[in-house]
Amino acid sequence: MSVRVEPHGGLYLVDWTEDGRPIGIEMPSPSRVSLESLNQLLSELRLEPVAPQELTPASAA
Repeated sequence: MSVRVEPHGGLYLVDWTEDGRPIGIEMPSPSRVSLESLNQLLSELRLEPVAPQELTPASAA
């Protein structure tokens, strides 16, 4: 369950649990998202990067 949402870099909203774990990344404007910016965010959150083909559905939205 998300207890707070924080904006990140003008492109993303990160959902956080009560114990400080990121549990979701919202992309209000998916057409503006790049693989590089998403993977930078994931790196900052200490999460695994995504491959180019994993971003394709978001960029089509």
